Amino acid sequence: MIKYTTRDIVAILRLFGLATDQTGQRDISYVQSRAPADHSTIVAFVYQKNHYYIIHDDDIEDNESTASLSVAAAYGEQSGSLVRNPKETDFTAYGMPYKGKEVYLYKATPTTMRLDVLISQRHPELSRSSWQKHIKAGHVQVNGSVVRTPRTEVHPHDAIVITMPESTQEKVALPVLYSDNQIMAVSKPAGMLTHTKGGIVPEYTVKDFFETHYLSDDRSDRTGIVHRLDRATSGVIVGGRTKEAVAELQRQFASRRVQKVYVAVVQGALPQPEAIIDVPIARNPKKPSTFRADSRGKSAQTRYRVISTRNGYSTVLLFPKTGRTHQLRVHLAYLGTPIVGDPAYGTGNHSDRLMLHALQLTFTNMQGEEVIVKSPLPDEFLPYIQDTSAITALN
Repeated sequence: MIKYTTRDIVAILRLFGLATDQTGQRDISYVQSRAPADHSTIVAFVYQKNHYYIIHDDDIEDNESTASLSVAAAYGEQSGSLVRNPKETDFTAYGMPYKGKEVYLYKATPTTMRLDVLISQRHPELSRSSWQKHIKAGHVQVNGSVVRTPRTEVHPHDAIVITMPESTQEKVALPVLYSDNQIMAVSKPAGMLTHTKGGIVPEYTVKDFFETHYLSDDRSDRTGIVHRLDRATSGVIVGGRTKEAVAELQRQFASRRVQKVYVAVVQGALPQPEAIIDVPIARNPKKPSTFRADSRGKSAQTRYRVISTRNGYSTVLLFPKTGRTHQLRVHLAYLGTPIVGDPAYGTGNHSDRLMLHALQLTFTNMQGEEVIVKSPLPDEFLPYIQDTSAITALN
C-alpha cells in the first residue's frame, strides 16, 4: 500500500484546482488508507466538510465506473463522481500525474443517515434500542466529539468511535441441568435477569452464561434465549447453543409443545383442590408494567393442583397452557390467593423472595428425543410443604 501524507493530499487537491496556496495540512481531517487489492490504494479524507477519495489503481484507466467500484471495494458503496482533470481542456479526463503515478480524485455525494441506524447496521450484535442507550450514555464520538442524540445525521465515513464501559459483571456459574452440543438447560436463581431489555445493565444474566457456551456466530443481546423467567422467579430455563437449536426451540414454545410445571406458595386456600383458571389477561393501563384479568385481554389458561396446605398457606403445582407475561401471578391473585412475596400482585410480605419456582420443562432435543429437565426445589419452599412426594413423582 502506497502511503499518502496530508502534505500529499493538499498537493493533489491543488493539482485538481480545489485548494489554494493558503490551504494547509490542518484543513485535512479523518484520513484513512485502505488497499482493496495489491495494486491499489484508496485514501479517504474530509476537506471543507466534503468527503473525498484519492485513488491510486492501475486498472482505472480513466474510467469513472471502474473508479466507483474501486472505492466501493475499499469503503462500501458510495454515491459520487470523479473530479475532472482541469488541465485537460480538449477532452474529459480524470487521471492526474503525481510523483510518477496517475491518481484520481473521487468526491462523494453527501448522504447521511441516523447515527443509531448506522451503528446498528455495522454492529448487529446489539439491537438498535441498545445502541440508542449507549449513545445517550455518551459512549459514542463522531469526528472527535461525544454525541448523545441517536437521531443525529452522520455520513457513513464520519469518524465514529465507540467506547464501551468496562464490564462490572461478576460471572456466575449456573447449575447445568442438561447439555448436549445443541441445547442447554440451567437453573436460574431468584434475582437474576434472563436477559437485558436493550439497556445498559452491568449485571450478569442468563444470556451471558449461555453466550459462553454458544457455538454459532450470530450473537446478539439475547444470544441463546428462547423464553424467559421473571427476575424474581427461580428455576429451569432452556436455551439454544446454535442458531438452529434456537429456531427449533422457539418453534416448540410458539406451538405450545413445551410442557412447563411451576411450584408456588400462595396466601390462603384455593377454592378447589384442582382446577383450570381460564381468565384472559391484558396490560394494566393504570400501571403499564403490570397486567390484570381482563375480558378483553389475551386468552390465558393455567391448570393448578394443591399439594399442601399449612398455617394459612397453600403450595400448588401450576401447569400453564399459555405463556402470557405474569400469567401465573395474575391468575393466582385473581383467585384471591396471591403468591407469597409478590409486591406487584400481592402484599410483598411473608417472604424475602417471590415464592414461584420453574420446577420442570419437557421439550424435544435436536435428535427428536423427549427431554425432561427438573430444577431442585429451593430450601425456602420446604417449610411450607408437608410432603414433597407429589413433586418427586412428577414425570
